[in-house]
Amino acid sequence: LASLGGSFFRPQATTDLGWNFRCKRSKLERNTILLDLGFEGVTFAGAHEMAQEYCRDLVGEGFTIDQYRWILSSFNEDDLASNGWDRNSVPYSDGDPNTHLWSEIHENCTNDEIKIAAVENNATLAFMYHKILTAPGETVRDHVVFEDDESLDAYIHENDAITYLHLYDAVSKSFVERGLDAMAVKMDEKLGGEVVYPAAEFFETGKYPLEKEVTIGFVDSEESLARVRPFLSFCLSDHGGAILKEMGYWPLREWEDRSMHTRLGDERGLDLEPIQESCGPEGGHLTVSGSEDVAPVMSIWTKIHNLGCPLKVDQSTGGSTAGAHRVCGDFQYGTRVDVGMMARKFSADEAVARVDRLYVHDCLIGDKTRSVIEVDVSLLGLVVLFPIGGVGYQCVSQMGGLTMDQLRWMFSSYSDQELEETGWNPQSLKNSDHDSSTHLWSELDERCPPRELVITGDHVGDGAFTAMRKLVLPDWQNGETIAQDRPEPYVEATGFYALKYGIEYPETMSYVGFQYYYTNKELFWAAPIKNHKGELVEPSEDTIMHQTYPLVTPQSVQVLNDEEVLRDTIPLIKFGYDRPELLLDNGFVPIKNTQEMLDRLRMGPYDEEESSSARKRRSLGYMVTTVAVVASVIFL
Repeated sequence: LASLGGSFFRPQATTDLGWNFRCKRSKLERNTILLDLGFEGVTFAGAHEMAQEYCRDLVGEGFTIDQYRWILSSFNEDDLASNGWDRNSVPYSDGDPNTHLWSEIHENCTNDEIKIAAVENNATLAFMYHKILTAPGETVRDHVVFEDDESLDAYIHENDAITYLHLYDAVSKSFVERGLDAMAVKMDEKLGGEVVYPAAEFFETGKYPLEKEVTIGFVDSEESLARVRPFLSFCLSDHGGAILKEMGYWPLREWEDRSMHTRLGDERGLDLEPIQESCGPEGGHLTVSGSEDVAPVMSIWTKIHNLGCPLKVDQSTGGSTAGAHRVCGDFQYGTRVDVGMMARKFSADEAVARVDRLYVHDCLIGDKTRSVIEVDVSLLGLVVLFPIGGVGYQCVSQMGGLTMDQLRWMFSSYSDQELEETGWNPQSLKNSDHDSSTHLWSELDERCPPRELVITGDHVGDGAFTAMRKLVLPDWQNGETIAQDRPEPYVEATGFYALKYGIEYPETMSYVGFQYYYTNKELFWAAPIKNHKGELVEPSEDTIMHQTYPLVTPQSVQVLNDEEVLRDTIPLIKFGYDRPELLLDNGFVPIKNTQEMLDRLRMGPYDEEESSSARKRRSLGYMVTTVAVVASVIFL
């Protein structure tokens, strides 16, 4: 076995699949397998609503790595600068090496000394010396050291100090129970200046900059495998993962764990031969972008498929709208992609469906010569989520769940009168105050407090927002939408950010994809919803798959109508369809009509004559509209 800081360099070894290598510098002919066991890194944290949080908000919600280095380092600024540190990261420095004031980072931060405290962890310190305090002899400056977490947490709250911890998911129960505020990392402005929090979804995608994979290499031979397989199988087990967490590492998710067992060739892995048989042509390459809800599905399929097939997939996120625009070649949203991921359908101004094949869409944005083929990849169950212990949880759990009429009243932009005129049942409110300007918990049930609802959810117009609007608000085509102008305004927050907001403000309610609830059941409760049969149904893999739970919509990918793209996409999509357990193990729900979806792709690419006729229909539509507008103007 060898502990590695990452993969091999090209002069050391070569690979086709990225995990099984042929050694080049060995005198022996030797092959090696790489295994990821988890992640190591550092999480910075402080007390809620104290100096660090106030200062962090002033500089844009997070600190850069150079700012963290200045806060921590035993070096003075001259020594730091001579070792690659950026002086501009602390623009209001007082030049005194004996002080580290919040006001040196931003002029409006408090003039208080930045205090550091920690329970020393060898793995965390080793990582910081590798990633942050990188100069020879550079260490953590004077700070307070504690033997246990309880004493450390008490000191942080009493003294407005900050600390460095091993990797924590900021929305995990183990971190939330400590009552600390996770501090984000702000990326370099040249890379977009994005702010990234320590969270499992960002660890697994490599997006969080203060983490790296823990990698083991071992010799690929029967003799070696006989020795190392039992030990490494244990490392990848639940018991092994628990030990990793205890020692300050972050273990792998279920699907990544299965991938590693496959590399190891043990009983918990997949058979490599069928994977290799599913490969497409050599040299395949796809670019994929779009919905954050669909992205994990494509990631799971891609990374497991890559165990046996060298298909290169470059994947990014940005929301369903970005997925629609980029697959249609709209450069305002980024470079063109081959596949757009969407948790909603195309809007009328983005693309038009062909009359004879409604799943083929001609683009109305970007490059209007482009067309795409829509195939569903999974089912999105939208759960109505409440922080456990919060106002909404206490209220709705007493009621046993919510009816669709109650849900409509909670979310709708319509007044009570408009709701009634469009089929809403006013009897769904047991204690209405008959005031459409308020939406109080007590209106649902007199046992609930008279406090205004606070709703968080997807960005207006994006995938989950559009899906929720169509599922819950039946008059959406006539303008009914999710309310955004109430006394407590609508808060745009998705995925991790919706969970984080709910933890910080437990009076909120949200709607998120089932997968976020699936991994955070210790902190959140999902309301059962009454379906058309009058049954209160809890969201689960089974109720979403069979659609007895009423808030379900398909998630899709829009595949470019192009022969080469289809050649590379079909084997990957078929591979995922054939292995529904890969999704079920991780909180995602597979679709049933996979053969229909595959047929859509296999019958492509669809010829340009259809595309031309579709554009003629659009042109005719625009002409009729233009004539009508001109006639109206003349009439006026």
